[in-house]
Amino acid sequence: MKLFLLQLFVSCLASACVLNIKDFGARGDGVHIDTKAIQKAIASTPSSHCTILVPAPGTYLTGAINLTSHLTLRIEPGATLLGVADRTHFPIIPPLPSYGKCRDVGTGFARHQALLYCLGCTDVRITGGGTIDGNGAYWWTLWRRRALSAGRPRLIEWQDSCRIELDGLTLRNAAFWTVHPVYCADVWIHDLSIENPPDSPNTDGIDPDSSEGVLIERCRISCGDDHVAIKSGMGRAGFEFNRPCKNVTVRDSLLLSGDGICIGSETSGGGGHLPA
Repeated sequence: MKLFLLQLFVSCLASACVLNIKDFGARGDGVHIDTKAIQKAIASTPSSHCTILVPAPGTYLTGAINLTSHLTLRIEPGATLLGVADRTHFPIIPPLPSYGKCRDVGTGFARHQALLYCLGCTDVRITGGGTIDGNGAYWWTLWRRRALSAGRPRLIEWQDSCRIELDGLTLRNAAFWTVHPVYCADVWIHDLSIENPPDSPNTDGIDPDSSEGVLIERCRISCGDDHVAIKSGMGRAGFEFNRPCKNVTVRDSLLLSGDGICIGSETSGGGGHLPA
């Protein structure tokens, strides 16, 4: 019942406020970097629910973007958000407290911020029929050369957020994990196509992590690691943080190349009620 009410609530959010990123200076030519224009549009939203429109046609080259509460990010069919192949456009942020260190690069403690990042947000939807491309080959090459001092960015990460929805998009070429809700509640992920090459390192599809009330359905996933990996922290840090992952449902999805649905690795915070 809770998940049904989440579906009804999030999908029916009406927004009289629509802000087109081109009105804030975005070019969408795949050459100029549009991060500042996109972030300026987001910063201009009122306190009530607002839609940020990424219009078609266009390839919008961008670094890490911070989303905010009461927001719909709508990427139209024929529009692409493309991660810039330059690590300096992805700020380095601390490790997650339930991990204690970076999951990606050995004993390192820092990680690069996700391409789309929500911290402490409520009522956020990412939708529209377009594409989000992480430009992963740039990061995979650095990783294979052991040239990274901080972990690779996720494609989309929500942290400490609730009532979030992700749907209707093509997500491809993630640098690391593709979709990562961590310390979240009431998450609906549906009708996605996730496309990462089978030889791309650690490009999990969807990783619910120390979260509760997660519904994943009608997704088509092809990736270089786990299709869905249910997590709850790593080692002693996860045990002490003690936040299990529970009430996660995976259904009606097509899993192509990849390693299936997994519990772990990284489950020292525990878990429960995980039907698939």
